[in-house]
Amino acid sequence: MKMIAVEVRKSQHKYVIGPKGNSLQDILEETGISVEVPPADSLSETVILRGELENLGLALALVYAKANSVVLKEVQAPFWLHRYLIGRQGQKISEFSQTYPQVHIEFTEGQDRIVLEGPVQEVTLAQTQLQELADSLKSRLAFKELEVDPKFHRHLIGKNGANINRVKELHKVTVNFPQDVDRSPLIRIEGSPEGVTDAERDLMETVTRLECEGTKDLIVDQKYHRLLIGNKGEKIKEVHEKFAEVSITFPDVTEKSDILRLRGPRAEVQKCAKLLEKQVAALMEMNFSLSVPIFKQFHRNIVGKGGVNIKKIREETNTRIELPMESSQSEMIMITGRREDCLEAQEKVLAIQRGAGIPNVTEVKLTIPAKLHNALIGSRGHLLRCIMDDCAGVHIQFPVEGAGSDTVTIRGPAPEVEKAQKLLMTAAEEK
Repeated sequence: MKMIAVEVRKSQHKYVIGPKGNSLQDILEETGISVEVPPADSLSETVILRGELENLGLALALVYAKANSVVLKEVQAPFWLHRYLIGRQGQKISEFSQTYPQVHIEFTEGQDRIVLEGPVQEVTLAQTQLQELADSLKSRLAFKELEVDPKFHRHLIGKNGANINRVKELHKVTVNFPQDVDRSPLIRIEGSPEGVTDAERDLMETVTRLECEGTKDLIVDQKYHRLLIGNKGEKIKEVHEKFAEVSITFPDVTEKSDILRLRGPRAEVQKCAKLLEKQVAALMEMNFSLSVPIFKQFHRNIVGKGGVNIKKIREETNTRIELPMESSQSEMIMITGRREDCLEAQEKVLAIQRGAGIPNVTEVKLTIPAKLHNALIGSRGHLLRCIMDDCAGVHIQFPVEGAGSDTVTIRGPAPEVEKAQKLLMTAAEEK
């Protein structure tokens, strides 16, 4: 038995071995010669053939044939062109692979080359065709990288991609934003040279406009939002017509937010904000409200026969007066309008109750400093309700906030009024 050692390039060893060692097995069966290839982790390029002398020549020829049966070649193509060569959902490269089924094509992330592996003849033809295609695309396509402050990226993209999709469709280009749109400034545009130029101009015009824009947040109680918008949006539409370049965003009702956000040219935003603030002030003036406790049995007196009493008060005071449903346990009557009109309507409603005569009901007026009133009422009236719940049938009336009055009125059954008076004075002393 004889042995010979030959040098075969490391990159060709896998072709000598073949899939699952098939090539080594074929040589052994055909010539009776065993072929030993260094392990994959070895740096050696020496391949050893062992067997009968007369068969070594044939085996060596087969080894070289296997080694040279497959070649590696490269196509030079910028990385950004790869996806155009691959095609949507891999359609183009799939068609190419059908033409050259024995050629393996490898696209490597971030590298400006494509590696082809397979039989010499097929790889050579595939390399020529793919290089021509890459060169053709490179001559017809262009790219541009823009540096744009990341704070503008989301505005360029738009809600659900609406803005950037318009640019893509209009100029037939691809626009790639960085994965972290809040940090990296680079935006890449790819497409025809004229499409890239037009898209760049379009985007930079938007950026320039955004740089000149201002924003302003208005704090407006959410209960006024619908009034600002108006029925079917007619009121806010009037504002939009005056300030067409200003975007006005109301919070979603589920957010429970009081913030109105204005965006647009700075000067226009300031003018629009002043108009809205003026409208809000008018709404607040016309929508002042107060609650008047009236004993339930006298609600019908407030309404009057056929609604004559309440209609008269509404007309004389220009207010909106709402009574609770008869089935409701609430005794509160809501009066809404201008502040002075509401106070006048309140007095008229209370006068009807007093004039109706209230058996076994007494009225006491306490002097409590106005600065303590809010603390005694409590958050959302919690403390006041607790006192009234403890004192059955008692009404406690604080003066309207800002009136400057220190007088608090308690009405109800005499024993319960006395009890409420003590509780209220104790709470006031604690405060």
